[in-house]
Amino acid sequence: MNVETAQRLADLRRSKGFSQEGLARKLGLSRQAVSKWERAESSPDTENLISLAKLYGVSLDELLNPSDEIEDDIEFENEDRARQREAEAADRARTHEAAARATEAATQASDAAAKAAIEMTRSMDQMERDIENRCLRLLLQQQPVARDLRTISAALKMVTDLQRIGDQCANIAEISLLLQQQKQDRTLLDIRTMSQKAGVMVKRSIFAYVNRDTEAAQAVIALDDEVDALFRTIKGELVELIVENREAADQAIDLIIIAKYLERIADHAVNIAQWAIFCVTGALVG
Repeated sequence: MNVETAQRLADLRRSKGFSQEGLARKLGLSRQAVSKWERAESSPDTENLISLAKLYGVSLDELLNPSDEIEDDIEFENEDRARQREAEAADRARTHEAAARATEAATQASDAAAKAAIEMTRSMDQMERDIENRCLRLLLQQQPVARDLRTISAALKMVTDLQRIGDQCANIAEISLLLQQQKQDRTLLDIRTMSQKAGVMVKRSIFAYVNRDTEAAQAVIALDDEVDALFRTIKGELVELIVENREAADQAIDLIIIAKYLERIADHAVNIAQWAIFCVTGALVG
């Protein structure tokens, strides 16, 4: 069976409201048999073709040769998947760039980088809603199973983590602007290191998700322990600073908040890495 016919069988099944399991029960077959038809790995025999045609209310010719309406539906679904991939790519790129600008703002006292990070995150809410809508439409229209279902489910979760990263980048950038306005120039080496590691985690987790690279995903998860250790060190240093110098308390508190946001960014990068693993293996890590 060619791919076009396999896709047509899958589209007809969905349009009639059957799951693969439900269709298999109707035909007295296993779900695996139906799944193989729809992956073009095998073909229904004549008896099953006749049963499918009766069940779907179409002729054998209509079953094996698509009408314009069915072709339009297939084209629409393919276009919708393409738009979803494009939207995800844009959201990932914007998140990565926002993280880079927030890191620069926090560690190099860059007013321009801080403002750029804030600006980048403003459109991310709408991008997240667009991706969620496309994922839900694919779930309702195509009733995906196995890897397709994992991919769409992971995308729904992943965009939420990307949005949270964007929010935290904006928060870091806003605090960085306040520190500059107060002419505070203390930048701890550990905060610089922490921000760089968190940025690397975001970049690698996105790479792992896009490329379905489980090894890269595991490397991101391992790096989280280093970021957590840096946060504990930074918090201890700043608490000591507050005890020793009350006048530096405001600045120290701002830096602790920045460090906490960086820790949360790293946590969301871990989540994305775990969803990358889930897409490949179906196993929920963590």
